[in-house]
Amino acid sequence: MLVEFNSPQFIEAIRLETGQLLTVRQARIGDIDAIASLVNRAYMYENEGETAFKRENDLRTTAQHLAIDLRTSVIMLAINPGSSQIYGCVQYKEVLPTTGSGSDQDRNAYFGMLTVDPNFQGRGYGNKLLTLAEELGRARGRHFMEIQVVDHSTHLLDQYGRLGYKEFARVDAPFRFATKPTQFVKMVKSLQSPAASAA
Repeated sequence: MLVEFNSPQFIEAIRLETGQLLTVRQARIGDIDAIASLVNRAYMYENEGETAFKRENDLRTTAQHLAIDLRTSVIMLAINPGSSQIYGCVQYKEVLPTTGSGSDQDRNAYFGMLTVDPNFQGRGYGNKLLTLAEELGRARGRHFMEIQVVDHSTHLLDQYGRLGYKEFARVDAPFRFATKPTQFVKMVKSLQSPAASAA
């Protein structure tokens, strides 16, 4: 079950800790080719033993899939305000809670497709996009944020663990091109303040 998103377009100017000004806005239908290129380029590698989307016929996403995503989710873009170059993106949607997530609601927030251009990684863009996705979940009244990570991506599991995400389940990942047994690690984070959680 997904929520149909028809929210107005938003745009926000953000100054990072480095002092750089970054524009974050909601993706539009005219962005889908650029988003597909960015995501597939970023995912087309194999690093630290992880199974990844590393062949041209094994794409992470397509323009057709993104057109559907824009109707059922919010895709936020981090953009250079001077050149309009897309540095990164993240998808926010709402889904039925996965068994074991501890949710007390009919829907959980979920983020995926967190991507930063390989040429611009390490500058804080990914963390800012993730923070905005969590803020959107809170603004919409969601109590929990779910994610799923490929089990071989140990660096990502560690990173999200440091950000407060906890593993609660593992399921087989149906990658037809996987070179080894692969699972999705399901992780969840409470979006409530400690005071609200204890109430």
